[in-house]
Amino acid sequence: FGTYPALPCGALQDYGRNGLIPLDQCGLLSQVGEFAVCGCTECGDAPVPDPTSAPVPDPTPALVALPECPEIPSNGCSICGEGKVVENADALFQFGTYPAL
Repeated sequence: FGTYPALPCGALQDYGRNGLIPLDQCGLLSQVGEFAVCGCTECGDAPVPDPTSAPVPDPTPALVALPECPEIPSNGCSICGEGKVVENADALFQFGTYPAL
């Protein structure tokens, strides 16, 4: 396979959304170890509790607004999976080097 160029995670997300990554391969990206640098996070309309460390003196945690989920056309995909978006858009994702066949 050789070496692939590094790409910003945000660009990779756009490529998936715009149908430039084959649908059968899009879901596999988030399973590649190097992909962790992109940091996928939940997206949607409902706020979620802000994670706090124990002990927690206030029983009501603050709510954190989720980022908006982008619209995905039928020929596109979310590289993080349904209901998730890339959190670190500027981080560089790079496949490892694989030997040529």
